[in-house]
Amino acid sequence: VPATPIATVGNSQVTLTWTANTESDLSHYVVYRNATSNFTPAAADSIARVNKPTATYTNTGLTAGTYYFKLAAVDSTGNKSSASAQATATLAPALARA
Repeated sequence: VPATPIATVGNSQVTLTWTANTESDLSHYVVYRNATSNFTPAAADSIARVNKPTATYTNTGLTAGTYYFKLAAVDSTGNKSSASAQATATLAPALARA
C-alpha cells in the first residue's frame, strides 16, 4: 500500500507527493481523484499512471472545489495494492483562476 500522498494546492492545480514504495517489483502507481470523501477507488476515478521511481504528480486545470486523492501501487505482474489513505485539497475560487 502506498504512503498517504501529501497535497499541495497551486494555481488551478494540486501537486501530490508521496514516499516511494521500496518493493523491487514495483511498476507504477495509479492516481485516483473523486469529489466524495472516503471514496472507494474505481476505474472511473483513475486520472494518471505514474511510473517508478517518480513519486509526484500534478493535476492541472482544476476549478474551485474540494478534491480527494488516493494512490495504488501496481507490480510488474499487474497486481494492484489496496488504496492509500486519502489526501484532501481545496482550491478557493481565487486559486482556481487560470
